[in-house]
Amino acid sequence: MLPQKAPKNASAAAADLVEGRDHISNLPDGVLQHILSFLPAQDVVRTCLLAKRWRHMWESTTVLRFVCGGLKEPGSVEEIKEFVDHLLRLRIRGGTPLDTCDFRFHLDENKDFDMSRIVLWIRISLQCKVRVLQFIFVGDNYQDILPQDDHPFFISQYLKKLELENFNEMVPRFLDFSCCPFLEDLEIVYCALARPKLISSQSLKRLTIKRVPDGILDRTTGRMLPRKAPKIASAAAAAPVEGRDHMSNLPDGVLQHILSFLPAQDVVRTCVLAKRWRHLWESSTVLRFVCGGLKEPGFVDEIQEFVDHLLRLRIHGGTPLDTCEFRLDEYCRTAAMARFILWIHIALQCKVRVLRLNYSGQFPSLDGHPFFISQYLKKLELEGLDTLPNRLLDFSCCPNLEDLEVDDCNLGDLLLISSQSLKHLTIQCC
Repeated sequence: MLPQKAPKNASAAAADLVEGRDHISNLPDGVLQHILSFLPAQDVVRTCLLAKRWRHMWESTTVLRFVCGGLKEPGSVEEIKEFVDHLLRLRIRGGTPLDTCDFRFHLDENKDFDMSRIVLWIRISLQCKVRVLQFIFVGDNYQDILPQDDHPFFISQYLKKLELENFNEMVPRFLDFSCCPFLEDLEIVYCALARPKLISSQSLKRLTIKRVPDGILDRTTGRMLPRKAPKIASAAAAAPVEGRDHMSNLPDGVLQHILSFLPAQDVVRTCVLAKRWRHLWESSTVLRFVCGGLKEPGFVDEIQEFVDHLLRLRIHGGTPLDTCEFRLDEYCRTAAMARFILWIHIALQCKVRVLRLNYSGQFPSLDGHPFFISQYLKKLELEGLDTLPNRLLDFSCCPNLEDLEVDDCNLGDLLLISSQSLKHLTIQCC
Protein backbone atom coordinates (compact mmCIF):
# COMPACT_ATOMS: atom_id res chain seq x y z
CA MET A 1 0.00 0.00 0.00
CA LEU A 2 1.28 3.47 -0.89
CA PRO A 3 2.17 5.60 2.10
CA GLN A 4 -0.31 8.39 2.77
CA LYS A 5 1.19 11.85 2.37
CA ALA A 6 0.73 14.25 5.20
CA PRO A 7 -1.18 17.40 4.23
CA LYS A 8 0.75 20.65 4.04
CA ASN A 9 0.38 22.74 7.12
CA ALA A 10 -0.24 26.48 7.10
CA SER A 11 3.42 27.31 7.67
CA ALA A 12 4.46 25.33 4.55
CA ALA A 13 1.87 27.13 2.44
CA ALA A 14 3.09 30.43 3.75
CA ALA A 15 6.64 29.45 2.85
CA ASP A 16 5.52 28.86 -0.73
CA LEU A 17 4.18 32.40 -0.91
CA VAL A 18 7.36 33.83 0.57
CA GLU A 19 9.50 31.93 -1.91
CA GLY A 20 7.39 33.35 -4.76
CA ARG A 21 6.33 30.08 -6.36
CA ASP A 22 4.28 30.62 -9.53
CA HIS A 23 1.05 28.69 -8.99
CA ILE A 24 -1.03 30.66 -11.49
CA SER A 25 1.08 29.45 -14.43
CA ASN A 26 0.03 25.89 -13.65
CA LEU A 27 -3.59 26.66 -14.44
CA PRO A 28 -5.06 25.29 -17.71
CA ASP A 29 -4.85 27.42 -20.84
CA GLY A 30 -8.59 28.05 -20.82
CA VAL A 31 -8.43 29.57 -17.34
CA LEU A 32 -5.47 31.77 -18.22
CA GLN A 33 -7.21 32.95 -21.39
CA HIS A 34 -10.30 33.79 -19.34
CA ILE A 35 -8.15 35.90 -17.02
CA LEU A 36 -6.57 37.72 -19.97
CA SER A 37 -10.00 38.46 -21.44
CA PHE A 38 -10.63 41.07 -18.71
CA LEU A 39 -7.42 43.03 -19.36
CA PRO A 40 -6.71 45.83 -21.84
CA ALA A 41 -4.74 44.58 -24.85
CA GLN A 42 -1.62 46.47 -23.78
CA ASP A 43 -1.52 44.56 -20.47
CA VAL A 44 -2.29 41.27 -22.22
CA VAL A 45 0.84 41.68 -24.38
CA ARG A 46 2.94 42.65 -21.35
CA THR A 47 2.20 39.27 -19.71
CA CYS A 48 4.75 37.71 -22.09
CA LEU A 49 7.42 38.85 -19.57
CA LEU A 50 5.89 37.11 -16.55
CA ALA A 51 7.27 33.62 -17.14
CA LYS A 52 8.12 31.13 -19.88
CA ARG A 53 4.58 29.73 -19.65
CA TRP A 54 3.17 33.14 -20.63
CA ARG A 55 5.60 33.96 -23.44
CA HIS A 56 3.17 33.25 -26.33
CA MET A 57 -0.13 33.15 -24.46
CA TRP A 58 -1.13 36.64 -25.64
CA GLU A 59 -0.88 35.60 -29.30
CA SER A 60 -3.89 33.29 -29.04
CA THR A 61 -6.19 35.31 -26.79
CA THR A 62 -9.70 35.45 -28.23
CA VAL A 63 -10.59 38.78 -26.63
CA LEU A 64 -8.93 42.12 -27.45
CA ARG A 65 -9.83 45.27 -25.55
CA PHE A 66 -8.34 48.54 -26.80
CA VAL A 67 -8.96 51.12 -24.10
CA CYS A 68 -7.82 54.69 -23.52
CA GLY A 69 -8.97 57.67 -21.48
CA GLY A 70 -9.33 55.93 -18.10
CA LEU A 71 -7.35 56.60 -14.92
CA LYS A 72 -4.75 53.90 -15.64
CA GLU A 73 -4.96 53.82 -19.44
CA PRO A 74 -3.31 56.00 -22.08
CA GLY A 75 -4.94 59.42 -22.28
CA SER A 76 -6.10 59.32 -25.91
CA VAL A 77 -6.26 57.09 -28.96
CA GLU A 78 -3.26 58.95 -30.43
CA GLU A 79 -1.06 57.28 -27.83
CA ILE A 80 -2.03 53.72 -28.76
CA LYS A 81 -2.71 53.92 -32.51
CA GLU A 82 0.62 52.33 -33.52
CA PHE A 83 0.14 49.54 -30.98
CA VAL A 84 -3.39 48.81 -32.27
CA ASP A 85 -2.14 48.82 -35.87
CA HIS A 86 0.62 46.29 -35.19
CA LEU A 87 -1.41 43.98 -32.96
CA LEU A 88 -4.37 43.72 -35.33
CA ARG A 89 -2.10 43.05 -38.31
CA LEU A 90 -0.34 40.33 -36.34
CA ARG A 91 -3.72 38.75 -35.59
CA ILE A 92 -4.82 38.64 -39.22
CA ARG A 93 -1.49 37.04 -40.16
CA GLY A 94 -1.72 34.52 -37.32
CA GLY A 95 -5.19 33.39 -38.33
CA THR A 96 -6.60 32.88 -34.81
CA PRO A 97 -10.28 33.93 -34.82
CA LEU A 98 -11.44 36.62 -32.40
CA ASP A 99 -14.42 36.10 -30.14
CA THR A 100 -14.65 39.68 -28.84
CA CYS A 101 -13.08 42.97 -29.89
CA ASP A 102 -13.73 46.04 -27.74
CA PHE A 103 -12.76 49.55 -28.86
CA ARG A 104 -13.21 52.13 -26.08
CA PHE A 105 -11.64 55.42 -27.13
CA HIS A 106 -11.31 58.89 -25.69
CA LEU A 107 -11.02 61.49 -28.46
CA ASP A 108 -9.16 64.66 -27.55
CA GLU A 109 -11.44 67.58 -28.39
CA ASN A 110 -8.42 69.73 -29.21
CA LYS A 111 -6.98 67.32 -31.78
CA ASP A 112 -8.24 65.91 -35.05
CA PHE A 113 -7.79 62.15 -35.26
CA ASP A 114 -7.60 60.23 -38.54
CA MET A 115 -10.95 58.44 -38.33
CA SER A 116 -10.13 56.34 -41.39
CA ARG A 117 -7.68 54.44 -39.17
CA ILE A 118 -10.57 53.34 -36.96
CA VAL A 119 -12.45 52.16 -40.06
CA LEU A 120 -9.40 50.04 -40.91
CA TRP A 121 -9.35 48.52 -37.41
CA ILE A 122 -13.02 47.56 -37.67
CA ARG A 123 -12.48 45.94 -41.08
CA ILE A 124 -9.51 43.91 -39.79
CA SER A 125 -11.46 42.72 -36.74
CA LEU A 126 -14.31 41.61 -39.01
CA GLN A 127 -11.82 39.69 -41.16
CA CYS A 128 -10.59 37.99 -37.96
CA LYS A 129 -14.10 36.46 -37.66
CA VAL A 130 -15.00 38.49 -34.57
CA ARG A 131 -18.34 37.43 -33.01
CA VAL A 132 -18.84 40.32 -30.56
CA LEU A 133 -17.83 43.86 -31.57
CA GLN A 134 -18.06 46.73 -29.09
CA PHE A 135 -17.38 50.31 -30.11
CA ILE A 136 -17.55 53.16 -27.63
CA PHE A 137 -16.42 56.77 -27.94
CA VAL A 138 -15.72 58.41 -24.57
CA GLY A 139 -16.12 62.15 -23.99
CA ASP A 140 -17.95 64.92 -25.80
CA ASN A 141 -15.92 64.86 -28.99
CA TYR A 142 -17.61 61.82 -30.49
CA GLN A 143 -18.04 61.98 -34.22
CA ASP A 144 -19.17 59.92 -37.20
CA ILE A 145 -16.47 57.87 -38.89
CA LEU A 146 -18.12 56.75 -42.11
CA PRO A 147 -18.13 57.93 -45.72
CA GLN A 148 -21.50 59.24 -46.81
CA ASP A 149 -22.53 56.54 -49.26
CA ASP A 150 -25.48 54.17 -49.09
CA HIS A 151 -23.77 50.77 -48.96
CA PRO A 152 -23.50 48.51 -45.88
CA PHE A 153 -20.47 49.12 -43.69
CA PHE A 154 -20.53 45.88 -41.66
CA ILE A 155 -19.85 42.79 -43.80
CA SER A 156 -19.35 39.57 -41.86
CA GLN A 157 -20.52 35.96 -41.79
CA TYR A 158 -19.52 35.63 -38.12
CA LEU A 159 -20.66 38.79 -36.28
CA LYS A 160 -23.36 37.90 -33.73
CA LYS A 161 -23.43 40.92 -31.43
CA LEU A 162 -22.71 44.61 -32.02
CA GLU A 163 -22.61 47.40 -29.43
CA LEU A 164 -22.37 51.06 -30.47
CA GLU A 165 -22.12 53.94 -28.02
CA ASN A 166 -21.75 57.72 -28.25
CA PHE A 167 -21.80 58.16 -32.03
CA ASN A 168 -22.50 61.69 -33.16
CA GLU A 169 -24.34 60.67 -36.32
CA MET A 170 -25.63 57.23 -37.30
CA VAL A 171 -25.63 57.38 -41.08
CA PRO A 172 -28.01 54.92 -42.80
CA ARG A 173 -25.28 52.54 -43.95
CA PHE A 174 -24.16 52.07 -40.33
CA LEU A 175 -27.48 50.38 -39.52
CA ASP A 176 -27.69 48.29 -42.67
CA PHE A 177 -26.86 44.74 -41.59
CA SER A 178 -28.01 42.98 -44.75
CA CYS A 179 -24.46 41.61 -45.10
CA CYS A 180 -24.35 40.23 -41.54
CA PRO A 181 -26.54 37.10 -41.84
CA PHE A 182 -25.95 35.92 -38.24
CA LEU A 183 -26.20 39.20 -36.32
CA GLU A 184 -28.66 38.60 -33.46
CA ASP A 185 -27.93 41.31 -30.87
CA LEU A 186 -27.70 45.06 -31.45
CA GLU A 187 -27.21 47.63 -28.67
CA ILE A 188 -27.25 51.37 -29.37
CA VAL A 189 -26.42 53.68 -26.45
CA TYR A 190 -26.49 57.49 -26.56
CA CYS A 191 -26.28 57.72 -30.34
CA ALA A 192 -27.99 60.32 -32.55
CA LEU A 193 -30.60 58.51 -34.64
CA ALA A 194 -32.08 61.42 -36.56
CA ARG A 195 -31.21 60.34 -40.09
CA PRO A 196 -31.70 56.56 -40.35
CA LYS A 197 -35.18 55.52 -41.47
CA LEU A 198 -34.79 51.84 -40.60
CA ILE A 199 -32.55 49.16 -39.18
CA SER A 200 -32.05 46.58 -41.89
CA SER A 201 -31.51 42.97 -40.83
CA GLN A 202 -33.00 39.55 -41.55
CA SER A 203 -31.47 37.89 -38.47
CA LEU A 204 -31.77 40.38 -35.59
CA LYS A 205 -33.48 38.94 -32.49
CA ARG A 206 -32.73 41.54 -29.81
CA LEU A 207 -32.57 45.32 -30.23
CA THR A 208 -31.66 47.63 -27.32
CA ILE A 209 -31.70 51.43 -27.60
CA LYS A 210 -30.69 53.34 -24.46
CA ARG A 211 -30.28 56.97 -23.48
CA VAL A 212 -31.00 58.50 -26.85
CA PRO A 213 -30.62 62.32 -26.78
CA ASP A 214 -34.01 64.07 -26.40
CA GLY A 215 -35.67 65.11 -29.62
CA ILE A 216 -33.48 62.85 -31.83
CA LEU A 217 -35.28 59.53 -32.02
CA ASP A 218 -38.81 59.34 -33.44
CA ARG A 219 -39.82 55.94 -32.10
CA THR A 220 -42.87 55.76 -34.36
CA THR A 221 -40.73 55.49 -37.50
CA GLY A 222 -38.40 52.67 -36.37
CA ARG A 223 -39.12 49.47 -38.22
CA MET A 224 -37.45 46.26 -39.33
CA LEU A 225 -37.23 44.95 -42.87
CA PRO A 226 -39.58 41.99 -43.58
CA ARG A 227 -38.03 38.51 -43.77
CA LYS A 228 -38.18 38.18 -47.52
CA ALA A 229 -35.66 36.31 -49.60
CA PRO A 230 -34.02 38.68 -52.08
CA LYS A 231 -34.90 38.23 -55.71
CA ILE A 232 -32.02 37.22 -57.91
CA ALA A 233 -32.96 37.48 -61.54
CA SER A 234 -35.74 36.49 -63.88
CA ALA A 235 -34.88 33.23 -65.57
CA ALA A 236 -34.87 33.39 -69.34
CA ALA A 237 -33.81 29.87 -70.17
CA ALA A 238 -36.17 26.94 -70.67
CA ALA A 239 -35.60 23.23 -70.28
CA PRO A 240 -35.54 21.12 -73.45
CA VAL A 241 -38.98 19.91 -74.44
CA GLU A 242 -37.71 16.67 -75.89
CA GLY A 243 -34.63 14.53 -75.54
CA ARG A 244 -32.98 12.79 -72.61
CA ASP A 245 -31.02 14.88 -70.14
CA HIS A 246 -27.65 13.12 -70.02
CA MET A 247 -25.78 16.16 -68.66
CA SER A 248 -27.72 16.17 -65.39
CA ASN A 249 -26.34 12.72 -64.61
CA LEU A 250 -22.79 14.07 -64.41
CA PRO A 251 -21.18 14.42 -60.95
CA ASP A 252 -21.52 17.73 -59.09
CA GLY A 253 -17.85 18.48 -59.56
CA VAL A 254 -18.13 18.25 -63.34
CA LEU A 255 -21.26 20.44 -63.43
CA GLN A 256 -19.61 23.02 -61.19
CA HIS A 257 -16.61 23.06 -63.50
CA ILE A 258 -18.92 23.75 -66.45
CA LEU A 259 -20.63 26.59 -64.54
CA SER A 260 -17.26 28.16 -63.71
CA PHE A 261 -16.86 29.28 -67.35
CA LEU A 262 -20.21 31.10 -67.51
CA PRO A 263 -21.14 34.67 -66.49
CA ALA A 264 -22.97 34.74 -63.17
CA GLN A 265 -26.26 35.71 -64.86
CA ASP A 266 -26.20 32.52 -66.94
CA VAL A 267 -25.17 30.43 -63.93
CA VAL A 268 -28.31 31.53 -62.08
CA ARG A 269 -30.52 30.90 -65.14
CA THR A 270 -29.54 27.22 -65.12
CA CYS A 271 -31.88 26.73 -62.15
CA VAL A 272 -34.78 26.24 -64.61
CA LEU A 273 -33.08 23.61 -66.78
CA ALA A 274 -34.11 20.63 -64.65
CA LYS A 275 -34.71 19.59 -61.05
CA ARG A 276 -31.08 18.49 -60.81
CA TRP A 277 -29.96 22.08 -61.53
CA ARG A 278 -32.41 23.90 -59.27
CA HIS A 279 -29.98 24.69 -56.47
CA LEU A 280 -26.64 23.97 -58.12
CA TRP A 281 -25.92 27.65 -58.78
CA GLU A 282 -26.11 28.41 -55.05
CA SER A 283 -22.91 26.47 -54.35
CA SER A 284 -20.87 27.56 -57.37
CA THR A 285 -17.35 28.43 -56.24
CA VAL A 286 -16.69 30.74 -59.21
CA LEU A 287 -18.58 33.98 -59.89
CA ARG A 288 -17.93 36.03 -63.04
CA PHE A 289 -19.68 39.39 -63.31
CA VAL A 290 -19.27 40.61 -66.88
CA CYS A 291 -20.71 43.50 -68.89
CA GLY A 292 -19.75 45.38 -72.03
CA GLY A 293 -19.19 42.36 -74.29
CA LEU A 294 -21.13 41.35 -77.40
CA LYS A 295 -23.55 39.08 -75.53
CA GLU A 296 -23.41 40.71 -72.10
CA PRO A 297 -25.25 43.72 -70.66
CA GLY A 298 -23.78 46.96 -71.93
CA PHE A 299 -23.41 48.89 -68.67
CA VAL A 300 -22.88 48.29 -64.96
CA ASP A 301 -26.27 49.90 -64.24
CA GLU A 302 -27.98 46.97 -65.96
CA ILE A 303 -26.53 44.35 -63.61
CA GLN A 304 -25.86 46.24 -60.36
CA GLU A 305 -29.03 45.04 -58.60
CA PHE A 306 -28.32 41.46 -59.68
CA VAL A 307 -24.73 41.65 -58.38
CA ASP A 308 -25.93 43.18 -55.10
CA HIS A 309 -28.47 40.43 -54.46
CA LEU A 310 -26.27 37.53 -55.52
CA LEU A 311 -23.27 38.57 -53.42
CA ARG A 312 -25.46 39.15 -50.38
CA LEU A 313 -27.00 35.71 -50.83
CA ARG A 314 -23.50 34.23 -50.96
CA ILE A 315 -22.44 35.83 -47.69
CA HIS A 316 -25.71 34.62 -46.11
CA GLY A 317 -25.20 31.09 -47.46
CA GLY A 318 -21.65 30.83 -46.15
CA THR A 319 -20.19 28.90 -49.12
CA PRO A 320 -16.59 30.13 -49.68
CA LEU A 321 -15.65 31.49 -53.09
CA ASP A 322 -12.65 30.17 -54.96
CA THR A 323 -12.69 32.78 -57.74
CA CYS A 324 -14.52 36.07 -58.20
CA GLU A 325 -14.11 38.10 -61.39
CA PHE A 326 -15.40 41.60 -62.11
CA ARG A 327 -15.07 42.59 -65.78
CA LEU A 328 -16.99 45.84 -66.04
CA ASP A 329 -16.45 47.81 -69.22
CA GLU A 330 -17.70 51.20 -68.11
CA TYR A 331 -15.86 54.35 -67.17
CA CYS A 332 -16.02 54.96 -63.44
CA ARG A 333 -18.48 57.33 -61.85
CA THR A 334 -18.34 58.09 -58.13
CA ALA A 335 -21.56 56.23 -57.30
CA ALA A 336 -20.59 53.22 -59.42
CA MET A 337 -17.16 53.02 -57.80
CA ALA A 338 -18.63 53.07 -54.28
CA ARG A 339 -20.80 50.08 -55.20
CA PHE A 340 -17.82 48.37 -56.85
CA ILE A 341 -15.81 48.76 -53.62
CA LEU A 342 -18.69 47.20 -51.66
CA TRP A 343 -18.67 44.17 -54.00
CA ILE A 344 -14.93 43.71 -53.46
CA HIS A 345 -15.36 43.81 -49.67
CA ILE A 346 -18.13 41.19 -49.81
CA ALA A 347 -16.03 38.93 -52.06
CA LEU A 348 -13.16 39.14 -49.56
CA GLN A 349 -15.53 38.25 -46.72
CA CYS A 350 -16.60 35.19 -48.74
CA LYS A 351 -12.98 33.93 -48.40
CA VAL A 352 -12.23 34.37 -52.11
CA ARG A 353 -8.85 32.94 -53.12
CA VAL A 354 -8.55 34.41 -56.64
CA LEU A 355 -9.83 37.94 -57.32
CA ARG A 356 -9.82 39.51 -60.80
CA LEU A 357 -10.68 43.19 -61.21
CA ASN A 358 -11.04 44.69 -64.68
CA TYR A 359 -12.64 48.11 -64.50
CA SER A 360 -11.99 50.85 -67.04
CA GLY A 361 -12.11 53.67 -64.55
CA GLN A 362 -10.21 55.66 -61.98
CA PHE A 363 -9.87 54.22 -58.51
CA PRO A 364 -10.63 56.86 -55.85
CA SER A 365 -7.99 58.22 -53.50
CA LEU A 366 -7.77 55.92 -50.51
CA ASP A 367 -7.47 56.86 -46.85
CA GLY A 368 -3.81 55.92 -46.41
CA HIS A 369 -4.55 52.40 -45.13
CA PRO A 370 -4.48 49.01 -46.88
CA PHE A 371 -7.51 48.39 -49.10
CA PHE A 372 -7.26 44.59 -49.38
CA ILE A 373 -7.70 42.77 -46.04
CA SER A 374 -7.96 38.98 -46.26
CA GLN A 375 -6.48 35.84 -44.73
CA TYR A 376 -7.50 33.78 -47.76
CA LEU A 377 -6.61 35.81 -50.87
CA LYS A 378 -3.85 34.02 -52.82
CA LYS A 379 -4.00 35.64 -56.25
CA LEU A 380 -5.00 39.13 -57.38
CA GLU A 381 -5.28 40.40 -60.97
CA LEU A 382 -5.76 44.10 -61.72
CA GLU A 383 -6.49 45.27 -65.26
CA GLY A 384 -7.54 48.51 -66.94
CA LEU A 385 -7.51 50.79 -63.90
CA ASP A 386 -6.68 54.39 -64.83
CA THR A 387 -4.85 55.04 -61.59
CA LEU A 388 -3.49 52.80 -58.83
CA PRO A 389 -3.23 54.62 -55.49
CA ASN A 390 -0.26 53.53 -53.39
CA ARG A 391 -2.46 51.91 -50.76
CA LEU A 392 -4.19 49.74 -53.37
CA LEU A 393 -0.90 47.84 -53.61
CA ASP A 394 -0.32 47.63 -49.86
CA PHE A 395 -0.88 43.95 -49.10
CA SER A 396 0.41 43.96 -45.52
CA CYS A 397 -3.02 42.64 -44.43
CA CYS A 398 -3.03 39.79 -46.98
CA PRO A 399 -0.63 37.32 -45.34
CA ASN A 400 -1.19 34.55 -47.91
CA LEU A 401 -1.13 36.54 -51.16
CA GLU A 402 1.37 34.87 -53.51
CA ASP A 403 0.47 36.03 -57.05
CA LEU A 404 -0.07 39.59 -58.28
CA GLU A 405 -0.72 40.53 -61.91
CA VAL A 406 -1.01 44.16 -63.04
CA ASP A 407 -2.03 44.65 -66.66
CA ASP A 408 -2.72 47.87 -68.60
CA CYS A 409 -2.92 50.01 -65.45
CA ASN A 410 -1.58 53.51 -64.92
CA LEU A 411 1.00 53.16 -62.16
CA GLY A 412 1.62 56.92 -62.03
CA ASP A 413 4.09 57.77 -59.25
CA LEU A 414 3.73 54.39 -57.60
CA LEU A 415 6.90 53.67 -55.65
CA LEU A 416 6.18 50.61 -53.52
CA ILE A 417 4.36 47.26 -53.57
CA SER A 418 4.13 46.13 -49.95
CA SER A 419 3.87 42.39 -49.20
CA GLN A 420 5.62 39.80 -47.03
CA SER A 421 4.24 36.79 -48.88
CA LEU A 422 4.34 37.65 -52.62
CA LYS A 423 6.11 35.04 -54.76
CA HIS A 424 5.08 35.96 -58.33
CA LEU A 425 4.72 39.50 -59.68
CA THR A 426 3.70 40.25 -63.30
CA ILE A 427 3.49 43.80 -64.67
CA GLN A 428 2.71 44.35 -68.35
CA CYS A 429 1.47 47.12 -70.65
CA CYS A 430 1.71 49.67 -67.84
